[in-house]
Amino acid sequence: MANSLSQLMTDLRAIPTVLANIGEDHGRVRVKVCRFSTLVAEAAGHQYRLCEMKADDRPLSIKVWNSADAGMTGVDIGIFTPEVGIVGTETLTAIDIDGLVDGATLSSAAAGVEHYGAGTNAVPELVYGKSLWEACIAGPSDRPIVGTLYEIVASVAGNPAGGGDYSFLITYLAGD
Repeated sequence: MANSLSQLMTDLRAIPTVLANIGEDHGRVRVKVCRFSTLVAEAAGHQYRLCEMKADDRPLSIKVWNSADAGMTGVDIGIFTPEVGIVGTETLTAIDIDGLVDGATLSSAAAGVEHYGAGTNAVPELVYGKSLWEACIAGPSDRPIVGTLYEIVASVAGNPAGGGDYSFLITYLAGD
């Protein structure tokens, strides 16, 4: 099994020296900017791949800037495992379809609205500051191998009317 411990919490002169879990005592704040546009007459349940993140990354914020699209109701942002295949034909396996955002309404224009930990079954205190794999309510019960990649995906419950533009700003703490 891969090592799940990282840098020393104290310097080498300290006695005793203690190892810390990856990303818990240190890390780099990073941002991912993800964008997509809805096309006219897309089917309900359409999924938009936003980005890849490592299992031990700790999401801090998911803000959305969007134009109005009447069909963008019930948007979930979840965690998926990409399956390797022929380029362009990969399939996604859901780990937790609404683990990060559950039921956001993006049908009216908004600028910089926070959605992380919001929704019908999400409780911000339970997900904020946790690693990505811990934020998965339906996810793995044991820590995955360090460096495991997950795909962050937005799924739409309604029928996008088309012509909407969406920008997601995902702020997270990376333990590498």
